[in-house]
Amino acid sequence: MTIRSLLPSQVAAKLNSTSLLVGCGLSLFAIMTVLLSTTNPLSIGPNGILLFFLVLYLLGVVIALAAIKGWQALFGRSVPNLKSFYLASVTAFAPVMLLALNTLNQLQAIDAVLVVAFELLALFYIFRRIE
Repeated sequence: MTIRSLLPSQVAAKLNSTSLLVGCGLSLFAIMTVLLSTTNPLSIGPNGILLFFLVLYLLGVVIALAAIKGWQALFGRSVPNLKSFYLASVTAFAPVMLLALNTLNQLQAIDAVLVVAFELLALFYIFRRIE
């Protein structure tokens, strides 16, 4: 099941991946803005904090996908859609890991280096194994 199958046929015909990406990004940004401006971590509770991290991750995926699509358009190189989604999801996980370490007061220079090493290793694996 895809998003296009849930939409009316007139809307689905006009919908392309760029407009869907921009729409998702703007709606996630609006959710993040509402979360940050109306709540605090003590009043929102653990489910709200989980929602914040989820929205942050999804916003990172949208930004990374937009960067990959821009890279493809700028340099004329084509990356399959599944591979670009894998790359974006791995890239978007780094800020979440760093923020989670920072909230636990565990973020040090070695931790940031380990997160970068993990990211590079995961990206290398995706580039080599996923077709």
